[in-house]
Amino acid sequence: MALAPSPASVAAAREALAAADPALARAHASTPVFEWRLRTGGYEGLFRMIVEQQVSVAAAASIWKRVVEGLDGQVTPEAVLARDVETLRTFGLSGQKAKYGHEIARAHAEGHIDFDHLERLDDAEAIAALVAIKGWASGRPRPS
Repeated sequence: MALAPSPASVAAAREALAAADPALARAHASTPVFEWRLRTGGYEGLFRMIVEQQVSVAAAASIWKRVVEGLDGQVTPEAVLARDVETLRTFGLSGQKAKYGHEIARAHAEGHIDFDHLERLDDAEAIAALVAIKGWASGRPRPS
């Protein structure tokens, strides 16, 4: 899996494309440079993506703030496992999102998922590894 491009490399690529094509040069001239944002990876990044699904941006930000505060600023598998699902729900998480966060933390703690390794997989392999957690957590055998 390729590393995320830096803001400087994105700007350089944009300049090169604008120099190579008049239509892209016009688009470049009329479109402001966007802020390049990278997300936290690992468990914290995955848990945050789960929290942000199917809610407004404002609701996601509010819930995430309560999650971080409720975990004393440490969004780690260990911090999540130190709380039960009902406690996680008091942070504003739905029951399902609290369960997912807990099960992913447990899968990591028990060695069923390694976030450092996950980052090196291609998309299809990473998706398969993550989808397997739900089956493993439900007591079904994990795919080999």
